[in-house]
Amino acid sequence: MAISMSQIPFHDQVLLHPDVIVALEGAFGTISEIAIAIKAETPVISLSCPQYDIFKTDPLFFPVETVTEAIQVIQEILRKKR
Repeated sequence: MAISMSQIPFHDQVLLHPDVIVALEGAFGTISEIAIAIKAETPVISLSCPQYDIFKTDPLFFPVETVTEAIQVIQEILRKKR
């Protein structure tokens, strides 16, 4: 049985296909999206969001404090994927 992307909820499409996700301050929805991304083996960069420290032991979770740091981590992740 074939499933088209239109049959998959947009939320799942976004989380299961990117090379990296940058998480900004949010609430429970953001935390669940981070968890889903990590489960899908998608690296997550947390930009100035200390409340997401529950993920800090995961090797796919990268807490950063500045946009410049986030860009550097993105570039490093993408270099490793090549």
